[in-house]
Amino acid sequence: TSAGAIAAAAAAAMEYGLRSGRNGQAREQMMWLSRQTARQTSRGRSMLQALFQPDPATAPLLHLAMPGPDGRGAAAAALFGRAVLLWLALVILPGLIVALALACGPRHWSAAAAAWMGLAAVLLLVGVSFGSLVRRQIDQAARRVVDNGLGLMTGMAASGDHIEAKPVPGLTQWLHDNVQSLAGRTGGRAEDVLTFGDLWTVDDDQPASARAPRGIDLVLVCTDLNRLQSVSFPFLPENHRLFYDPRAWARLFPADVLAALEPGSWPISDDASMPRGLGYTADEVRAAAAPLGELGRHLRLLPKGKDLPIIVGARASMAFPGLFTPLPLWLLRWVGKPEVPEERRPILSPLFLSDGGITSNFPIHLFDAAVPSRPTFALNLLYPDDDLSIEEYRDLDAQRSRAVPGNVRTLGGTAERGAEADLSDLIMPFANSDRVRFYKAPASGSAVTMLAGLAMRVVETARTWADVSHYDQTGTRDRIIHIRLSGAEGGFNLGMDEATIASIDNKGSMAGTVLASRFDPHQPTDPLDQDGPPRFQLDWTNHRHVRLAGFIAAQDLIAGRFH
Repeated sequence: TSAGAIAAAAAAAMEYGLRSGRNGQAREQMMWLSRQTARQTSRGRSMLQALFQPDPATAPLLHLAMPGPDGRGAAAAALFGRAVLLWLALVILPGLIVALALACGPRHWSAAAAAWMGLAAVLLLVGVSFGSLVRRQIDQAARRVVDNGLGLMTGMAASGDHIEAKPVPGLTQWLHDNVQSLAGRTGGRAEDVLTFGDLWTVDDDQPASARAPRGIDLVLVCTDLNRLQSVSFPFLPENHRLFYDPRAWARLFPADVLAALEPGSWPISDDASMPRGLGYTADEVRAAAAPLGELGRHLRLLPKGKDLPIIVGARASMAFPGLFTPLPLWLLRWVGKPEVPEERRPILSPLFLSDGGITSNFPIHLFDAAVPSRPTFALNLLYPDDDLSIEEYRDLDAQRSRAVPGNVRTLGGTAERGAEADLSDLIMPFANSDRVRFYKAPASGSAVTMLAGLAMRVVETARTWADVSHYDQTGTRDRIIHIRLSGAEGGFNLGMDEATIASIDNKGSMAGTVLASRFDPHQPTDPLDQDGPPRFQLDWTNHRHVRLAGFIAAQDLIAGRFH
């Protein structure tokens, strides 16, 4: 999901490069990516920060929120400067003229009365015109975002920043270039673009099929903002009724990606190439597209999942609302009364796919099984206000268990830490009797701050309750490692220096080492279990035993209800 989708796409490309034999150095190249993002550009920023490039029309808005090389002042001047000067010229000067006229008015007015009336006239003109100016500027700023596809960035803007005389690409272009390089498919042709089907068939030459076993399985979560649900690439619901506009997508993807989409897509103006079994006719699609005018004539049917480039799914998943433009699609649907067939008519409705974190920010369930043949792992990032602890439970009675004081390991999220990472930044349970406890304190401070904090907790709870429920779930908590970040690490800290990025990279490496050590099927160990007597028991054998026991218990309950 989101930033995780970027990492997952790169990891899948690395695995493809290794297993296909196209890139024997893919693992070393993958390890270099974090250092690559820390390199300094010609403007003294990190490459990570330079990758987030606004489009020209929205640059001032982005730099107001996330200052660019010239700071917020230059962004404010670019956004409001001309309007303020015009306001001064058209309002303040006439206001002063009116004030002088009033001051030199009838002789029976006193000087004080004339001054007060002049001041009132100026304030009235200033107040009315300033309110109108603010509203107009807000409307114009909003129009810039709407015209840019409902986001500040398309991900493809050209940068004026350079590293070693090479321009820094936008985030989408950078990710696509790295995916292709990791996979060893750098020809730049449409047939070189890495697709989901290429991942599935990496180990054989059989035709790609969603129902066949997959060599490399990559699923990228995004949010359907119009059907109000979590969806995933490459398995979009009702994929056979989704259409895209190549002209709109040309602003979001490199040219070779657009060319790779064409063979598997269907232009609605061509009857001969229409796929079979769609459940509708070409005439129905064209009737639905007719009200869209020229746009409707350019629409193409979205290819099947196996033919989709993986960069398309990653781009949809990382479309943080307001920051990146969502992925635009068109959905074919029917309106009218079902009981009156002659009134039913097809229409094409806009559909936007946005950040997967809106609906599922922790999709550990994607590759799961009742009794798994291989483990799946999750890394959960904790921020300063996230408080997570491991509490030891002991069976004190055959009928029940209760928490006891004593051996409790706590990971507080409020303490700021330096750049040096150590094992205390990682936390996992040690035994089946351990429980994972998560807590976020209410906001404190002024009344406004407390109310705003309550509102944010409501939104956050609605968005993440399903994700958080996994933290302590039986058969899941033993394969989640939680990683604490300081307030200066991760998130929207795009201006992190090289030491900070290296610290985060080190935490990830240590987390991977812990997972690999614990689930080593031959000699499981635990780098975290260093203090006191050994408590570690959560290895691969134990995990399968717990999952089997849970599966049997669930079957017993279901069978009882069935009876």
